[in-house]
Amino acid sequence: MGQTVRFQETLRRLAMIDEGFVEEQAGLGLGLDRTSALDPKTGALLRVAVSVAIGSPAVCLEWSTGRALAAGATEDEIADVLLAIAPVAGLGRVVCAAPEVAAALGYDVAAALEETDGYLTTVAKEAGMTTGGQPGHGWTTVLRRQPARIVDGRPRGGYTNAFEIICCECGDNPYLDYRQVSPGLQRIRGPYPIAAGVAAYEEHLLRHDARQAAHPGPADLDTCQKAGGTI
Repeated sequence: MGQTVRFQETLRRLAMIDEGFVEEQAGLGLGLDRTSALDPKTGALLRVAVSVAIGSPAVCLEWSTGRALAAGATEDEIADVLLAIAPVAGLGRVVCAAPEVAAALGYDVAAALEETDGYLTTVAKEAGMTTGGQPGHGWTTVLRRQPARIVDGRPRGGYTNAFEIICCECGDNPYLDYRQVSPGLQRIRGPYPIAAGVAAYEEHLLRHDARQAAHPGPADLDTCQKAGGTI
């Protein structure tokens, strides 16, 4: 095997996580040690958790998820791993990993979000929106991936890499495109990179709590802003 062919073969096998090749050439065993007190399924689920927590690339997330399935883990157990580590790994890590883990489970998150009864409809129902699109009682704030555009209440053109905050208590409507809401609501929406979005989302919730303590009752955009500055 020529030198050029050899380096190509090495990189190809690493990219596909060829377990036998990695163990033989790099001396790195990817299987669970036979003396481990953990059963194979638990060990595989822990690998999924660690892969998500350290921000592993898509191929590693898909590999660890596949290993967990092969070890007997169910789709629900794998999804629950992401929920379990969110408080320590951070919401950003989990959100970014979710589509790759879903792909390994045969679930296309992007396609699901495009469906008529997908994400926007779910957000609207959780926010107590009526069929006429008016905010109902109670308030719901969500951090979501920003659609490329929203036409007639439906996402079109896929989703951007940015995230936006939708606060129905401040008067926002998840069915409206960014360009259709007021400048004040645009400032709340962002958009943000994931880490900044999570921070802004948490700050927005704190300001709502402060506003509620000072002015009990339904909020609006002006009183929410007065509780903690422009948001």
